Amino acid sequence: MPLLRVNQMDNMVTDGRDEPQTDFMYCCGAITEVLKFGSCQLHSGHKVLFLIIPGNPGVVGFYRTFMHTLHSMFGHRHPVWAVSHAGHCVPPDSMDMVDEAEDDVFGLNGQIEHKLAFLRKHVPRETSLVLVGHSIGCYIILEMMKRNPELKIIKAVMLFPTIERMAQTPQGKVMTPVLCHMRYVAYLPLFLLSLLPEGLKAGLIKLVFGGIPSLDHTVVQPTVGLLSGDCAESLDDGWYCEPAAQTMVVRIYHQTLWISLVLLFLLLLLSTPLLCWQLLLQNKRAHLWPFYSFAMALIAY
Repeated sequence: MPLLRVNQMDNMVTDGRDEPQTDFMYCCGAITEVLKFGSCQLHSGHKVLFLIIPGNPGVVGFYRTFMHTLHSMFGHRHPVWAVSHAGHCVPPDSMDMVDEAEDDVFGLNGQIEHKLAFLRKHVPRETSLVLVGHSIGCYIILEMMKRNPELKIIKAVMLFPTIERMAQTPQGKVMTPVLCHMRYVAYLPLFLLSLLPEGLKAGLIKLVFGGIPSLDHTVVQPTVGLLSGDCAESLDDGWYCEPAAQTMVVRIYHQTLWISLVLLFLLLLLSTPLLCWQLLLQNKRAHLWPFYSFAMALIAY
């Protein structure tokens, strides 16, 4: 199974035991990110594993400070891991988003099976589990325990649980049609934002979050990852929609990107003569016409 490991140093002041590590792997055919504090490979000597099941958007980087605190509070004795939702991460350049992904892996049922498959492949059967769920992660944990009663679970901790009749709640009645049908309007601005350099995207996010005095700056980089087109494509697919709708969402996403590129090219191409003419009128330097034409054509290209 392909696996890429990345040491995470960043700006955290830690000793050697608190340096987190990130693994990228395929689970159920979808790219998966695992953030690890403590031991990166489990063996029979590891009696307990704390496993974080995130809520949406399922990006493990948002839980980094929480995991660091949890790992420290227990004296670094037990590893603390967090596994992303299937496809809810930005894959390294050497890996694709999917590798023969199973059907419905990005839907709610697929995400539950994804977590069970991760445990079967990467956690020894004799290791006891402390499962910590957040939001929809709580529902996933309940389903995991129901589908596999043989899991050695010491405790399941539910943080801000979202566990039943989500679509029937007042907010769910509003968000269900929005996520299923009106999400397409966000694809064009999201695609344009994804074209920006990483440093510029990080600066914009810091500017937006600047009014929060207690901002945890470790959330900036995971937020930058959400502006990736590949990552956004899988976010929320199937959580509120039927499998047929999931396929439609992915197809419309790709069609929207191509249409956006074509429209952007036509806009630049049609505006080239007008821009050149305006520059000539302002500067009254006819000899610069070839330079302006070449510059505008290069931008349009």
